[in-house]
This record gives sequence, C-alpha cells and structure tokens, in this order.
Amino acid sequence: WGGLTVQKTDDAGAALAGAQFSVFASQADAVAGTNPIPLGGETVFTTAADGTMTLSGLRYSNWADGQEITDAAAFQKYYLVEVQAPAGYELLAQPIEFTVTAATTTAGIDLQVENVPFNGGFELPLTGGSGTALLYVAGALLVGGAVVLLLNSRRRARS
Repeated sequence: WGGLTVQKTDDAGAALAGAQFSVFASQADAVAGTNPIPLGGETVFTTAADGTMTLSGLRYSNWADGQEITDAAAFQKYYLVEVQAPAGYELLAQPIEFTVTAATTTAGIDLQVENVPFNGGFELPLTGGSGTALLYVAGALLVGGAVVLLLNSRRRARS
C-alpha cells in the first residue's frame, strides 16, 4: 500500500490552499462523481497552506494478487478529481490519471496540479446596454425615412 503527494499551484507556481479533491478507481466513476475511494474514512481531501496534500492507503498500481505487474498497461490507475477549487480559481475540467508505486510513496511532490484564475481574466462584453439603444433609434429613423419616401413617390405617381 502506498500514497501520493499532490501540490496545487497557480499558473505562476504559487501554492494554493483549500482545493478539495476526491480519488476514484475508474474514469467512469471520476467523470460521474460516483463511488469515491474512502481513505482513512474520508472521501474529500483538502490542500494545506503550502498547497500540498498526501493521499495514503492506495494499493500499489503495479501490484495485484500477491505479485508485481510488469506490464504498465495493466497497472491500476486512479483518478484525481477536483471537487472544489480555491477561491478565485476554476475547477479542473477533467480527472487527472495517476498511478501509485514505491517511488511515489517515498518521493517528495509526485503530482503537480495547476489551476487558472476564475474566468482566466476574460470578460464578455456587455450586451443590451445603452450602445444598442442608439442602433435601435438609427434603425427606426431609417425605416421612417423609407416610409416617407414611399408615400411621396405614390403621391407623385397619382398626380
């Protein structure tokens, strides 16, 4: 059994505290948000002030039925899903696939997760504001002018 240490950072590399994650054993569960793996009785894990969190109690990805698995395609894959982003940041759109081995259990930071600021600094333009009122008035004047010209041309045609 082993673990994984995750560090949550912003795009400049600064640590982000307060992000909450859950771990899933399949991509289908991760996408649906069902059947999170309980570790130590918890299913939601929060990053500390330094942006890190350690997940302990996961079965080694390269170990099954009492023997080591050498084919990486057969490894048990886990999926990390952000369930709550730090204040001012976007939730991660996709689950993050990872594996647990003896190397991840003893290493420092095993997985770096980067977040982007909420809305990425992009704001949509205001629609339906005072600028559109000017366009409506201009359109109404054009239609009114066309009606006046039509009536004048009919009067001239009768005379």
